[in-house]
Amino acid sequence: MNTRRADKSPAIGLIITAILLTCVAFSGTAATRPAPATRPAPATKPIAAKNAPPKRQIAPAAPEQPGPDNTGVADQKNLKISGKIVARSGQVIENLFITGGIVANDTKDVIIRNCLIDAGGGRYGVQCQQATNLLIERCEIYNMGSAGVYGDGFTAKANVVYQSAGDGFKPGHDCVIEANWVHSLGWKSPNAHADGVQIRGGNNVKVIGNFFDLPIDRPDTRTNAAVFIQGVKNKQPSTDILVERNWCKGGNFIIHGFSDGGDATTIRVINNRFYRGSARYGVARLADGVQWSGNTFEDGESRAKPSDK
Repeated sequence: MNTRRADKSPAIGLIITAILLTCVAFSGTAATRPAPATRPAPATKPIAAKNAPPKRQIAPAAPEQPGPDNTGVADQKNLKISGKIVARSGQVIENLFITGGIVANDTKDVIIRNCLIDAGGGRYGVQCQQATNLLIERCEIYNMGSAGVYGDGFTAKANVVYQSAGDGFKPGHDCVIEANWVHSLGWKSPNAHADGVQIRGGNNVKVIGNFFDLPIDRPDTRTNAAVFIQGVKNKQPSTDILVERNWCKGGNFIIHGFSDGGDATTIRVINNRFYRGSARYGVARLADGVQWSGNTFEDGESRAKPSDK
């Protein structure tokens, strides 16, 4: 038995040797295999949007140009006849044909709507000194000697103001004049100095989206400016005035802008459209510091400078 075991030992040794060589061979093969591709790192979020220049700011769309179809009395069929009215606070004056104008001095919360207002040759269509929260809307105001609306604390919207021997509007403080059609000023007054809006010593006045239709060659009219801003020297400057997105035609200078003792930088003339060649002398006459930006000629593309004509 011992001899037979001794005889088998060389064979067993050969088998073991073969096994070891095979393992070494496989081990070598594994070592030479290419390492598996590493998983790509997640893509980083694009940074272009973060570092891209800001989007171009688009100017607000111009409102619809005021004219005969969207200003004045909406319905004239059922207007009742009235003489001159002295308003009281909280009163609603509506659907009337008024001769002699309206006085609303020292009132609060008066509404004047859908009225034909014939000033009858008096100084004002609506007089509202020291008024608060007065609304004048969709009215026709005409035949006055000085101005269609004169006073404080009013909002005038979508009215037509015309045939004034003097101005369209004379605001004092805290007024909004918006989307009105103003024409035929300096009516039959060859020596007039008529303005669409005349501000003298005013504060917190906004003139937005109106059409100042004041050509210098219209018969029986004499205009000075679409918007005239001036202080009362040594008394009251004009400050915090916004003139924005209006259509402006005619006058000596279409815009006249001076604070006269106040901060001229609080007067802003922005994003208006001027009719080229409609003024006698130029687009604007302005004090140093008045803000002027985004103003064009009527095509909406060509930039208008104060020195243009």
